Amino acid sequence: MKTKKTGRNIKFAGLAILGLVLVSAVYLFFVYSSNKNGVVIPDNLPSQACAQIVKKQMRNNCLAIVNKDRDLCNKTSEDGILACRAIVENNPELCLKVKPAIQKKTCVNEVARVNDNITSCDFSDDKKDCVGSYLAGLYWDEKYNLMDKKYCEVFPDGDKDWCLALVTQDKSVCGNGLACLSLFIQPLSFCDNQQISKSKGECLRDRAMTQRDPTICGLIDDTNDRNRCYFNIVGHINPDISFCSKISDPELEQECLANAAVKLLIK
Repeated sequence: MKTKKTGRNIKFAGLAILGLVLVSAVYLFFVYSSNKNGVVIPDNLPSQACAQIVKKQMRNNCLAIVNKDRDLCNKTSEDGILACRAIVENNPELCLKVKPAIQKKTCVNEVARVNDNITSCDFSDDKKDCVGSYLAGLYWDEKYNLMDKKYCEVFPDGDKDWCLALVTQDKSVCGNGLACLSLFIQPLSFCDNQQISKSKGECLRDRAMTQRDPTICGLIDDTNDRNRCYFNIVGHINPDISFCSKISDPELEQECLANAAVKLLIK
């Protein structure tokens, strides 16, 4: 015969179990908050940025990278599977099988960036470009502790100052090199100098990056330079996806969202 006390214990136990079920359901709702085309979107900031990408295969590629999901790479475009796996697995050797050449180059560069793995550049057809891109990314991301002067040895003496200046964060190393000096804080009027090898738009993009001020991008007249300015701001300075909507090139706007996701992942 059950006592009243036993009955109460059973009721409390039942309520406790029900509570755990509800808590679990709520937890699962927030961890896996949405589903697009059969792909679950985890509730983390990088994934939420990926979720804004309209193109399904590009969105899947983004989600695969930020969640290190090798299986999801198989739901990207056919010619993007190897590059996706290379980045997710931190295996630049897979990039050697990627075609065409521009995608292979991007693959190696992204393995280096996403995984903080400069040795990926050993697999690049243009090692100088890869190392330069990697170091510039670390500089804009303010990851100075990962920078080392030995990486500048890949550049010839006449083209090494800018690299050493970035690594040491010392603009005096630039000497009179205007393109190098542009990588440090300068007034907007610096871009009026006709002797600088960069276009005015590229120079203003540097001002936006060095001053960490996206509003400067809006001052750029050239559409391509202005678009790239917002793209770089999102990828290295401020991963606010609202800046992606200011990009007039639809394809680059979508890539900008993926750039924001990677920034949120590695910051």
